[in-house]
Amino acid sequence: WNQDSMAYNSFPSSVRQAALETGVSPDLLLSTLGILGFCTVVDCYINYSPSNPNRTVPIPILGFARAISAASNAATSDREDIIGLAALAWGPTATRSAIVQARRVGSRGPELFSEHFAYLGSPLQEKLARALPVIVGLNRLRTLNWPLSTQRGITSPFGMRRHPTKGQNHFHNGIDLRAPIGEQVFTAHSGIVLEAAQNPFNGNYVKISHGLGVESFYCHLSEFAVTQGDYVDQYQVIGQVGQTGRVTGPHLHYTLKIDGVAVNPLHYGLAADPHGNKKVRPNS
Repeated sequence: WNQDSMAYNSFPSSVRQAALETGVSPDLLLSTLGILGFCTVVDCYINYSPSNPNRTVPIPILGFARAISAASNAATSDREDIIGLAALAWGPTATRSAIVQARRVGSRGPELFSEHFAYLGSPLQEKLARALPVIVGLNRLRTLNWPLSTQRGITSPFGMRRHPTKGQNHFHNGIDLRAPIGEQVFTAHSGIVLEAAQNPFNGNYVKISHGLGVESFYCHLSEFAVTQGDYVDQYQVIGQVGQTGRVTGPHLHYTLKIDGVAVNPLHYGLAADPHGNKKVRPNS
């Protein structure tokens, strides 16, 4: 995250302060607030059980952010925010063990919560543990990036349209982004490449699972930069724009699915440039 971004400036002041002091993502703090917390005119609070799992008390957001940072360092010796949340719910030792186990069974991204979740065992903090998949999923949707570094416009929006090659009305399950052949395509978030393949309709395409039911698709590519099974970081290059498949010209078709249902990508994520300095909502 970038403290100069428009999104960051829209956060409550207490969330911005907590993020600045601890390095924890303000998006993750806001996602946690949306599930387990609340804000007053004075401060924002997370309902958490710091010592007694059976008794929840409101913790100021700064104190909770400090707990996330400490738990993350204890579990992995780094500042991965979501691992810190898992460590608060299950304890650092159990979280570290789950990540190791996921790596042993062949996971390409064992640090992803969705990859090591199955190995966590019984939580120490039941309420936080139950809420964590929802928090992580919400945070993932809040922080999805735009798949291109440019903003040349949307040539075909999400929803019903007349098909450009068939001439029939049909449901368009994504958005078409104007771009020249060879422009780099970036993944919207970290995840696992489920498919890097080709078919007559989508041409060369990449399908990525971001965990917890969130998937993204990138179609009509000219080149691949990833293969099936690869772990990818957020905003990693996965290919280049092309005009493969059933198309009338070069562009990127971008689809976002939640639990298997296509949704309008413009309703989710930061849609930010690679530096996070501004929101990019390309004009249609």
